[in-house]
Amino acid sequence: MIEGILDTVSFVGNPFLRSKLTLLISFLLILQNYKRWLYRRNYCQIAFILFFMQIIWTLKTFPELTLDELYGLLQLRNEVFIVEQNCPFPDLDGKDQLCYHLLGFSEDSSSLVAYTRVVPPGVIYDLASIGRVVTAAHARRYGIGRELMRRTIKVIEDLYGQVPIQIGAQLYLQKFYESFGFRQLGEMYLEDGIEHIKMVRNV
Repeated sequence: MIEGILDTVSFVGNPFLRSKLTLLISFLLILQNYKRWLYRRNYCQIAFILFFMQIIWTLKTFPELTLDELYGLLQLRNEVFIVEQNCPFPDLDGKDQLCYHLLGFSEDSSSLVAYTRVVPPGVIYDLASIGRVVTAAHARRYGIGRELMRRTIKVIEDLYGQVPIQIGAQLYLQKFYESFGFRQLGEMYLEDGIEHIKMVRNV
């Protein structure tokens, strides 16, 4: 079916549109063989995210946040960490004022879809840390979370140099963080009823 659509692209008059369509359809042909990755997804949804959803990233200190940005990040944290994970806990821990905040906004809707809190050394751990790693539900499984982590690590390197980073990670995300060079430190522990492990990324 997709192969047949590719044959008709040559009749598209606009060269720019024709090249875009050719690229998109060729990409979909490759993805046909990856059924497990495409489980519960459809081609249109994947194409929209990859080709049209642009993320605008911004890094701010607490005083630099606008009221709308502050509301947006607290709303996203509340939706995921408290409501979605059914875990009432004191999210407002008095440390936000000491941290940097990396925000990723969807260009088309200006809604906050990704966020992390960059914690300076000495605030939570002796080492620099990353916390409140969160992606909006509708923006997951398309690589935005990985881009969020990549950019957050880069922020720490820009601020503090090539330094070790310590995090308190939810256990089910262990492999995700290991893919960025983090390694488990110590035994599993419960925090607010959720299994966690300490992890460190050494230089």
